[in-house]
Amino acid sequence: MKFFALYRVGGQIMPRTNQTNMRIMSIFYCRSKRERWLLLLLVLLSLQSKAFTQDSSRITVQGNNIPIETALRQIEKQSGFSFVYGKPTLDDTERITVDISGKGFTAVMDALLGARGIVWKFRGGAVVLSRESIRRSELPYSTKDTIPKINVSGLVRDFSGKPLSGVTVAVKGAQVITVSDSSGRFELFKVNANATLLISSIGYSKKEIKIRGNSNLFIELEERITELKNIEVLSTGYQDLPKERVTGSFSHIDNELYNRQLGTNVLERILNVTSGLNFESRNQFVNNRSAITIRGISTINASMQPLVVVDNFPYEGDLNNINPNDVESVTVLKDAASASIWGVKAGNGVIVIKTKRGRYNQESKIQFVSNVSIAEKARIFTTPTMSVNELIDFQKSLFASGYYNDYDDSYPSFNYFPAIPEVAEVLLAHRRGEISQFQADEQIAYLRSNDIRNDITKYLLQTGINQQYAINLSGGGVKHKYYGSIGYDNNRSTSIGDNFKRLTVRLDNTYSPIKNLEANGYIVYVSSRTDNNSVSLSGLSALPYNRIIDDEGNYLSVTNEIRKKFVDTASYPSLYDWNYRPLDELRNRNNRGDRQEMRLGTGFRYSVIPGLSVEAKYQFQYEISHLRNLNSLNTYFTRDLVNRYMSIDNGRVIYGVPPGSILDMQDSNIKSWNFRSQLNYSKTLKSSSLVGLAGVEFREVKMEQEFIRKYGFNEQTSQTSIVDYVTQFPYLSSNGFSTANVAYLDNISGNISRYRSIFGNAAYTYDGRYTATVSGRIDGSNFFGVKANQRKVPLWSAGLSWNISEENFFTLKSFPYLNVRLTYGFNGNTNNSAAAYPLVSYSIASLTQAQSATLISPPNPSLRWEKVRMTNVGIDFGMIKDIISGSFEYYQKKGIDLISDIQVDPTSGFTKYTTNNAEIKGVGVDVSINSNNIRLNNFKWSSNFLFSFTKDKVLKYSITPTTVSQYLSEGTPIVGDPLFKIYSYEWAGLDPVTGGPRVYLNDTISSFSTAATNSKIEDLVLAGSTMPVFYGALRNNFSFRNFSLSVNITYKMGHYFRRSSVRYTNLYRGLNEHSDYSKRWLEPGDELETHVPSIPSSGDASRVNSIYSQSDILVEKADHIRLQDIRLSYDFGNGVRNYKVFKGAQIFAYATNLGLIWKTNKEGVDPENQNMAASRSLAIGLNVTF
Repeated sequence: MKFFALYRVGGQIMPRTNQTNMRIMSIFYCRSKRERWLLLLLVLLSLQSKAFTQDSSRITVQGNNIPIETALRQIEKQSGFSFVYGKPTLDDTERITVDISGKGFTAVMDALLGARGIVWKFRGGAVVLSRESIRRSELPYSTKDTIPKINVSGLVRDFSGKPLSGVTVAVKGAQVITVSDSSGRFELFKVNANATLLISSIGYSKKEIKIRGNSNLFIELEERITELKNIEVLSTGYQDLPKERVTGSFSHIDNELYNRQLGTNVLERILNVTSGLNFESRNQFVNNRSAITIRGISTINASMQPLVVVDNFPYEGDLNNINPNDVESVTVLKDAASASIWGVKAGNGVIVIKTKRGRYNQESKIQFVSNVSIAEKARIFTTPTMSVNELIDFQKSLFASGYYNDYDDSYPSFNYFPAIPEVAEVLLAHRRGEISQFQADEQIAYLRSNDIRNDITKYLLQTGINQQYAINLSGGGVKHKYYGSIGYDNNRSTSIGDNFKRLTVRLDNTYSPIKNLEANGYIVYVSSRTDNNSVSLSGLSALPYNRIIDDEGNYLSVTNEIRKKFVDTASYPSLYDWNYRPLDELRNRNNRGDRQEMRLGTGFRYSVIPGLSVEAKYQFQYEISHLRNLNSLNTYFTRDLVNRYMSIDNGRVIYGVPPGSILDMQDSNIKSWNFRSQLNYSKTLKSSSLVGLAGVEFREVKMEQEFIRKYGFNEQTSQTSIVDYVTQFPYLSSNGFSTANVAYLDNISGNISRYRSIFGNAAYTYDGRYTATVSGRIDGSNFFGVKANQRKVPLWSAGLSWNISEENFFTLKSFPYLNVRLTYGFNGNTNNSAAAYPLVSYSIASLTQAQSATLISPPNPSLRWEKVRMTNVGIDFGMIKDIISGSFEYYQKKGIDLISDIQVDPTSGFTKYTTNNAEIKGVGVDVSINSNNIRLNNFKWSSNFLFSFTKDKVLKYSITPTTVSQYLSEGTPIVGDPLFKIYSYEWAGLDPVTGGPRVYLNDTISSFSTAATNSKIEDLVLAGSTMPVFYGALRNNFSFRNFSLSVNITYKMGHYFRRSSVRYTNLYRGLNEHSDYSKRWLEPGDELETHVPSIPSSGDASRVNSIYSQSDILVEKADHIRLQDIRLSYDFGNGVRNYKVFKGAQIFAYATNLGLIWKTNKEGVDPENQNMAASRSLAIGLNVTF
């Protein structure tokens, strides 16, 4: 075989092997100084990478009965070199067993190819394989040829349009061969116009292309899915594992899938793209409920958050500190076998985030990513509310009934000034004779013409704009690889006054100073700022006919906590303006949060002997946050507080709260350090392999928090006033005048957690068909156990897998790949709210300043860790020539020794006692199916279907609920039920005479008044879980030439939600209410058409609300299907690569929150956004590689 390739520079033909000279020459062809300096930087970095030799790179090649091409693929990934060879060079049928660990490139290549008579040489940055030496004299160029000769150039890419480097392009029947470069381009010179090209690359099907006189070719290669499976690598945070050695349940999200979605938060990009992972925006703060869950619920009172691992260590900070553009891939660990290596932190599943790094022997590469996301204003007009006319008519009817008379006739006599609506003020003013009937009608007509939502939309809301910019530089030589990045985010909220800015910097370097030794170091710095100065919309929306600005642009006040007439007429000379003007608040607020984080890490890995290495890692993380809320005397918060504590004693003005700004500051910090040392072992024999690791780990996390309030703060001098916290001052509360102390809010809190662990795991594979895994870990902490041996918990797992498709008896051609997995084991969970020692809270009495201590929890020396026992059965398959592939998994899990309270004899001094006395069970199914529906040359269509089923049940809980209200609470643990569920009164319709709500008590129809006092637990009915039982997504991916389109549809089913409706207690308080008001019962017979009760008396309103709002008539199925997002992208491909400075460029658009496709409830309510429709957003972005 012969090898030859030329590279064209500035119209001259140069040998491709002289690429460095070519780069230097290309600088002078740049059209601007900026391009020249950029290229000069790339050249210097490239020269640095060439200064090392390839033999300093340590390479490990292992496999049982694998094709030799698979071994070459492993070498290619570790060395960065591309292989070039013709079809006769390698025997496609030959399978090898190899175990080479920690060897140099030359030694590996000689060991692998020497005995096979295959010669390898470096040519043009690639490794050329041949059966004989390459001699330039044998080039098939001759002036005697009669067939026309042409120069051919082209681009090689995969079906998604991604350029492929290292692809062999050879002329059939001749000794002309080249390889595609990093941008997928190749060139051949003086080729016969009727020649046929042979295209081949490891992992892709071979292809023949007839030139037919074409000088520009676009070639797409089809992936060989069965081979690619062998090289898929999963990360646990302790080791990288090839998929064929995995027995547990993993979900791997590669860089392409991860970057399909956009978001400031790293976890926003993994939602709805993998099975078993669910995101719930509703009720996420009920009983420690987590927004993100992996395979449902595993605990009751402990944290339900999955463990997040970044760069091999648990991440303790705010996830908003992670630059999502630094992430290379994400692996979700779901079962005991995959996650047990993380011990007591893995009970809720583990999310392993692997960040980007450079590669050995990689040319310097610069990547720039930018996107701008635009979100529409909050869709407040979608909130179901009464009309202004309905509210005014209701308030007029209340006035006619005398409901508001006491606000004038009696309340002022005992200094009681509760807020009342503007309509009532107008009618009372007419009643007092202060305005005429005409004036009253005119003012009410004006109110009818208003809609505060118009003012809110114009002056308090804005289009949200999120800007994200990131640039990174990566590369490496033989002994060194590096990665550096800078990211900047600037998010403008849809609420005016709220903003978020973040700057991230990351540097990562890995060196190999001597043979077999690799050292790594990295530093991450994050600085962010959050402004929280928006005005709350919920209170304003309840006052629909008010305005916040008049037609002349003057800021208007609205009714707040105190009656507006009292505020307008309070004439004490020392009182501050008591009016609440929302736009003044927006202008005067000064609330912000600053956060900084620093992560420093280092580590080394040394290969002791082939197959045995030792490594150690250390990371220090320090995060500090400073919240500063400065409420000046111009803000309503400060003026209101000063006024409420103001009094006059014998003509002397007394301020309990001194005039001036009120400064609230909260400082918190997290310090953590992690150290891990482990041994790694890998050995491959003739028909088997063994891989294992063992190590120790030490970890400490220290959290501190301090809150300080300064009254009478002077912003110019930074001085504060002395406050008397002992004296009780006259105080105007919502119930009238009383006395109260000025609030003393200063406090300091903190905790420290220490962990010590021993861990190990091993995987044994026999004959490429049978794999057995075992994992064990012993965790110890300062939280549990008084004696040393009580502080530890052993956790373990075991697994088996059987690759049936490798068996001789398995001859089903429709199933080219079939693998079965089984795992069993234990994970753990922590609950830092409980401890073996007594928990005490210290406080200072506001009156006497005396210190006191309160025993929160009695000691329990036998308190121990929570455990989660899990069994997982999985089947991985490929069907119909791998057109369809996927996995099916069934699991059972049981949380045991869960920490809970038990009731004890009150004579002991306690009514309850914290111990391990609860259990919860979960069962579920995860299904993932991938299909290649159409694969034509220019058009591709593939689909990904995700399905998850999960169900939980409380098996044991010592404290049994005894009241109806406890059962009606969503998160109360009840044995035999899901943890989060809905209990309700059984609806019996409206009273045909009064229109009042009725329910069943002891199978008897009862009125709301009877139910409010005589209902029992046995009268309640269970609807079901509030968490989805079935959920998943269907993602369709289309590509046409350089265009790609991806559409994701999500669904959630099998759960329930409680729908909102009218609450008459709010109407009596003067607040706007639900639009169901228009459907209320008005006359006999209406009960046949509606379930909305009639307007009750003010005395009955609370009882009507409690029965109606908690009845099952308002419980709806939450099943729905949603068009979650759409992504459209265009890859410039060959067009942008004509400019030598570019390696690739892509533009894209991304739209999300596009709305519901289907819902099961007939009320038309979005189960996840029933109070207001989610804001739709559209993003555009650019991804350029230099």
